[in-house]
Amino acid sequence: MTLSPLFAKMLRDNKGKYSRSTNRTVKPKEGKTKYRLLAASPDDKFWRDLGVHWIKTEPGGKPVAAIGCNDAVYDESCAICTAIEKSIQSALDDDTRKFYREWKARHTVIVNALIRSGSDASDEPVILELTKNTFGSVLGIMEEYGNIADLKDGIDIVIERKGKGLDTEYLVMPAAKSEPVPAGMKEKLYDLDEFVKREFFKGEEAKALRAIGSVAGVTVALSATGGAARTTGLLSTSVPADDMDFEVLKPKKTTLTKPSVSADDFGEDIPDDELDRLLGELGELKAG
Repeated sequence: MTLSPLFAKMLRDNKGKYSRSTNRTVKPKEGKTKYRLLAASPDDKFWRDLGVHWIKTEPGGKPVAAIGCNDAVYDESCAICTAIEKSIQSALDDDTRKFYREWKARHTVIVNALIRSGSDASDEPVILELTKNTFGSVLGIMEEYGNIADLKDGIDIVIERKGKGLDTEYLVMPAAKSEPVPAGMKEKLYDLDEFVKREFFKGEEAKALRAIGSVAGVTVALSATGGAARTTGLLSTSVPADDMDFEVLKPKKTTLTKPSVSADDFGEDIPDDELDRLLGELGELKAG
């Protein structure tokens, strides 16, 4: 049976999604490595911002949760960030405060790329994870050379990693020679949005908040609207606490009482119906 051109194209465009999977990113190794960044189309935003909270319950321990940061990824409020800030404010000493700061999101940038040199060189794309400063250098090169990630007219780059730990440096430069991108590469590119959602927005926000709460003794409510977590500060959520599997702060009840105000307080005679209206408005103002 012959496939229609439209159906055949659909198969090609989706084949990579179901034949390959990854649960990790690749970071530049020490020394110089040659890469080719890849964009699905010339005008495609080929990178994605990534921010991850690595939550530990003790200094030097293993993370008990790795949660995507709504603020860094989606530019929306983040319940985990709120809990972390409250924890830092409640810390009683510098060491504790320093430990809580380690929970803050680590901001990086991910892109599809080919590794051109070294033992990992391959014609299969990987998800390359770069520091924000390193990607800033990439954008600087693009200002001079154009869209270096274009599959046809782009160029290779070299990233040199020097030092270790906090002293690590990344230098980015155009490669002296660029190789062509293998045919069919567009269909092999990873869906970066799907990768971020699958790996770091798996509905484990409540687990992370429980871990933070067990260490720092703070509680932040979580709203379940819109799929990803949304922060509501210290307001209650419309979702029962049992459904979210962590404690939710409930708002204090406010009892409204009729204020002791008479017509004399207004300095003039006021009809009863007008007085009742004004008293109602004043009561609402005091309640607010």
